[in-house]
Amino acid sequence: MVVRGEELRGYLLLTEGRSGSSWLGSLTDSTGVMGRSNEWLSPRILGSSMKAKSKIEYADAVIKAASTENGRFAIKIFPRHLFAFAERYGDDFVNVCRVEHDVSVFHLERRDSMRQAVSLLRGRQTKQWHSGRPSEGKAEYDFDELARCFFYIKESNSFWRSYLELSPDLQHQTFIYEEVVGDASPFMSAVARQLEVELPEYSSSYQIQRDAITEEWITRFQHDLLTKSPLMSYDRRKEFRPALKNVVRLLRKRLRGDHPFSFT
Repeated sequence: MVVRGEELRGYLLLTEGRSGSSWLGSLTDSTGVMGRSNEWLSPRILGSSMKAKSKIEYADAVIKAASTENGRFAIKIFPRHLFAFAERYGDDFVNVCRVEHDVSVFHLERRDSMRQAVSLLRGRQTKQWHSGRPSEGKAEYDFDELARCFFYIKESNSFWRSYLELSPDLQHQTFIYEEVVGDASPFMSAVARQLEVELPEYSSSYQIQRDAITEEWITRFQHDLLTKSPLMSYDRRKEFRPALKNVVRLLRKRLRGDHPFSFT
């Protein structure tokens, strides 16, 4: 049970979508003693009611949601989650968490950015973020959107590398998706050591979603690159909507753009 003021043990997984983080989280979740992995910093996960919470109250709510009964927690963090927290509270959640609890940081990256981009685009189109969830839309090849996803993933990977390099006191361990997908035991053992639990049996019902469509899109994209430029796909700015509240904010010079990595 999570009690305010109690130092807990947990791990933070710094990564980006479609990196295999949900699958790894399903493995740790299956043990019942290694926290409850999710994107707990995402406002949509804990609900809009969290807007009224203070920084510490919000952080406590995140830890509580991420914890199993033995007081161990697991939090998956994408760059946009970190910036959303900083935008609201003016602080770095990683540091806030480390002050209060015994935390280890793991960094997960996928080498094959192209296939990761295809997976991201398909997820955005269908909302089928893992194999156990039904599709809510049709996956359709789109050159500009695929290039946009590729740029986005590359930026996220670069951000985490730079963030960790600029945090010399932040000890971390990096795992590569293409390596752990064949053998997850090094990751699971590292988490077990941090959480100080015996490594129990673990399993996952998740299945790799990569299929013939993935390869078809990659081939088509590579062919399109011979005649098309991805330059304009890079621009992720949102169109200004002339709603009354936005006009007022603009006149008061309070209209702010989206925080970095707010991919919409």
